[in-house]
Amino acid sequence: MKRTTLLCALAALVLLAALGLEIFKLRQPSPAVGPAPGTPEAGSPTGAPPSFAASDPAVGEAPPDLPSKASDRSGEKSREAERAAAEYQKAQQEQAQLENQIAALNQDQRSLAFAFAAELELPDNLAKLLYPPYQKAQKNLTEMMNGGGMGESHPVVRAQKEVIASMTGDLEEAISALQATLKEKARGNEEELKRLQAQVPGKR
Repeated sequence: MKRTTLLCALAALVLLAALGLEIFKLRQPSPAVGPAPGTPEAGSPTGAPPSFAASDPAVGEAPPDLPSKASDRSGEKSREAERAAAEYQKAQQEQAQLENQIAALNQDQRSLAFAFAAELELPDNLAKLLYPPYQKAQKNLTEMMNGGGMGESHPVVRAQKEVIASMTGDLEEAISALQATLKEKARGNEEELKRLQAQVPGKR
């Protein structure tokens, strides 16, 4: 009986000791879990997120060279000189044409001058209206004298010549007006040539 009681007391002490040990373990603070060896901590230089600067082709490159204002001005002057040269050449051609037209109206063979005047594309060119009747009157006179057997003194021939003389006078007045128009254009074109000449390199 005493022996059984002693064994029970010992078993109870063992259980109490084991329970006390478990309670002691539970009360101890848990050790901090650190990073695995070799793993960089967050926020450290080696743990920072990867930089994309090296992979960006635009980063670190110098900006493209921009044309300077001096270069722009030089290019603009060059283009202006080219335009002036083209305009100068065109004005020269117009001047030569005007001079040729004036000379054609001054030629001694008046019938050719009348025909040339009628072809000019100028405002208020009366020669366009006057020349066709003049041509017809000349043709009628030729037919009278050649086919009709009429001489110089025939009244019909003399009357026809008077008509032609009046038409000739009208045509001469029309030509004088055309010459004045052409000369005025030539003077204006000459002034334009002088202005353009000052802008064309090598023409100053």
